[in-house]
Amino acid sequence: MSRPALVMLVALVAGLGALIRPVAAAPGPAPSVLIGLQAPMTGPLAKQGQDLEAAVRMALAEDASRGKLPAIGLRIADDKGDPREGVLAARQLLASGVLGVVGPWNSGVTLPVTAEVYGPAGLAVLTMSTNPRITERGLRQVFRVIGRDDRQGRIAATEALKLGCRSAVVLDNRAAYGQGLADAFARAFAAGGGTVRLRESVTSGDTDHSPLLARIRSLRPDLLYLGTEYQDAGPLARQWRRVGGGKTRLFAGDAVRDPLFIRLAGAAAAEGTLITFPEPTAKRFEDRLRARGREPGAFSGHAYDAARLLIQAIRKSGPGATRKTVAHHVGTVSGFPGVTGRIDFDPRGDLNRSGFTLWQVREGRFQVLR
Repeated sequence: MSRPALVMLVALVAGLGALIRPVAAAPGPAPSVLIGLQAPMTGPLAKQGQDLEAAVRMALAEDASRGKLPAIGLRIADDKGDPREGVLAARQLLASGVLGVVGPWNSGVTLPVTAEVYGPAGLAVLTMSTNPRITERGLRQVFRVIGRDDRQGRIAATEALKLGCRSAVVLDNRAAYGQGLADAFARAFAAGGGTVRLRESVTSGDTDHSPLLARIRSLRPDLLYLGTEYQDAGPLARQWRRVGGGKTRLFAGDAVRDPLFIRLAGAAAAEGTLITFPEPTAKRFEDRLRARGREPGAFSGHAYDAARLLIQAIRKSGPGATRKTVAHHVGTVSGFPGVTGRIDFDPRGDLNRSGFTLWQVREGRFQVLR
């Protein structure tokens, strides 16, 4: 092998290794039983990964405090919220020997990694991704600990119509999550008697949407629906206010319910934004997380419940736990008392209970409207 080729190979292996990292553990033998977390740990969505990590670590710490053996360790794979990075991260996580995975967070990552990596390996995946296709491909070890976007889109459209909105402009950021949710909202809004005056896409990360927003303003819609995560919704909301959005209501989905949206948009532009998101997480969980020095994120409770389900499945499997036994015990869970609500899975791996609640930004905070 030539020296340049050798250098390239070494760099590639080093790069792959950097995608996964162990979590610091107490002194003693390294845990032989592992679960994984796959999420964006770096990049514009890194806060989500950090929120999930804190919740998973708390679930593992609580299990360890009960003195149960074998100890369960954690491996974390950074997918950066990117599908290609996600497949590489998933392969590394699989190779580390994990018995199940919490995540991924992004639908655009979850779709390929479950089909190409985790599904063929029979690995239990408990994801917070909401695109409906995730659980409609016959992958028996894939479970969703939050509702689906077809349901979320219908609820958002119903609420918008109740508020008297009869015309809407619908945007997405070309991601699997944003497109799927925006399409679900647009279909349900039109079916309910509303008019979609414009259906358009933006490029995630773009900083100037002024020409498009000026065009939207000229249409004078009752509602502007944002099928994006918070990192794109924030700048859109800020610029919408700047171009004089007037009385048009802003509406978005669950991935916008993060304080960073308010910071990116500015308090004045974010005020009044409507959001669909599940009911509030149990206060006792949030208090315990704060006691560990971490403010709860929007999806912290879902990650905590996912980790607890994996831990329970490992404990039920006994000393000979395998990926197959863990996936079986997750799939047969009944009435699990999650901090996000009761958890049971239907044959597809979706929650039997998958409702969304209407939230609104009021006085700089997300508050339940109804």
